[in-house]
Amino acid sequence: MLSYGNDENTKDGEINMLQVKQIKVGKVDHDENNARYYFTIIHRNKSNSITMAATTEEDRNIWVNALSVSMPYEVGSENILHRVVLGVYTGIRSEPKDIPLIPLDYKRSVVHHIRRPGRAKISLEEYYPSVFADIRRMYGITQEELLEEWNIPEENLVSEGSAGKSGSLFIMSNTRKFMIKSIEKSEKDRLILMIRSYHDHLQNNPESLLMKIIGFYRYRSIPNKSFIMFNNLLLTDASIDEKYDLKGSTKEREASNSEKAKDSPVFLDNDFTAFNRKLFLGDLKDRFLQQVYADAELLAQFDIMDYSILVGIHTNEEYDHPEGREAISFNSDLARNVCHISTPEDAPNEIYFIGIIDNLTHYNTSKKIAHGFKRIKWTKESLSTVPARLYCDRFKDFVTEIVQDEEESTD
Repeated sequence: MLSYGNDENTKDGEINMLQVKQIKVGKVDHDENNARYYFTIIHRNKSNSITMAATTEEDRNIWVNALSVSMPYEVGSENILHRVVLGVYTGIRSEPKDIPLIPLDYKRSVVHHIRRPGRAKISLEEYYPSVFADIRRMYGITQEELLEEWNIPEENLVSEGSAGKSGSLFIMSNTRKFMIKSIEKSEKDRLILMIRSYHDHLQNNPESLLMKIIGFYRYRSIPNKSFIMFNNLLLTDASIDEKYDLKGSTKEREASNSEKAKDSPVFLDNDFTAFNRKLFLGDLKDRFLQQVYADAELLAQFDIMDYSILVGIHTNEEYDHPEGREAISFNSDLARNVCHISTPEDAPNEIYFIGIIDNLTHYNTSKKIAHGFKRIKWTKESLSTVPARLYCDRFKDFVTEIVQDEEESTD
C-alpha cells in the first residue's frame, strides 16, 4: 500500500502531502465481498498524480481519515482543522435570536463566507441554525460558553482520530466539554430527514438520553465531508473507573487485548456479562427504562441501528468536590438523577454517566447485504447488523436485563 509524508524529504513510493492539490474518492462494484474504493491524489504537478485502491470499506475509511489529517497545507499554509473550527466559530457568533421556530427553519441552511487578507476564503454551510440554537437553549448552552470553548489557537488543534472503524475525525473543545465529529454522507442524509422529529423528541422528552447534537455543518472545500457538534457524555473530573459501549449483541463484542491494555479501556457487551455487571437504579428503574424505550423507538422510526448505550462508572464512595455531584455535567436531568442512586449496602456507591451514542447509522442496502452474508454463520440475535426494528427490540430487552431496582439487588 502507498504511504504518505508531510515534508520535502518524502521517500519514493510516498505521497508528498505538501504538494497535494485535491483528493477524489470513488468506488466500484461495491458489495459485501467485493468492494473496491479508489483515491485519485492530484498533485500541483499533475504529472505526479496517483490513483490507488482500497479493497474494503474499512481500508477506505482509514485512508480518508489519514489523508484528511495528513494534509495540513490544503491551501497556502493553513490547517484544515483550523478552517473547520473557524467556520463553526463564525456560525456560533451569528446565532439566531430566541424567537419561536417556523416550518421554514427545518429546511433553512446558511453559508458562512469568511474572507481574510492573504488567506483562502472559508465557506461553511450551517444546517438549521435556528433549530440547533433552540436545542442549545433547551440544555442551557450559551453562545458565550461556546465561543469560549471553540476559541482555539491554530497550533493547538489536533484531530483525536476515531476509536472505531468509521475513520471519523474528532475535534475537542478547549475544556473537552464539546466535540466536533465528521460524519458520512449517509449519516448526514439521515439527520436531514429526521431533524424535525429529533427536535420535537427532545422538546417532548427533556430527560432523553440521546447524544445531544447541537450543531450541523458542511465544509464546502471537502467533498461529502459534514460535521456535527455534540456534548461529551463522559466529561467529569471524577474518575471514570469503568467504561462500557453496549449494543445488546454478542458477535465480536469483546474488547481486544490492545484495548484492554489501555489505561482507560472501553469494554463491550461480552465483557459486561463476564464481569457479572448490573446497573442499580432503585426506584428510578421504570422511569429510566421508559426513556430508553422512547429514545430507541425514535431511532427505529428512521431505520437507524448500530447505536450504543455508553456507560461510565465512578466507583468511589464519595465524590470529592466542593459543590458535590451538582458540579458534574450530565447528559440530561434523568442522567443526573440516575447518578444520585446509591448501590446496595454490600457494594460501593457508584455514579453512572449514561447516554445513547452513534445515533445516525441507517439500515441501508449495504447493511442489508452485510446482514445477509453474516446470517449464514451467526444468528440474527447475536449480530450488530440487523434491521432497525429488530435492533430496537433487542436493545430494549438488553437494557431491561442489565438494570436492577433495589428489590432485585437484594435477592
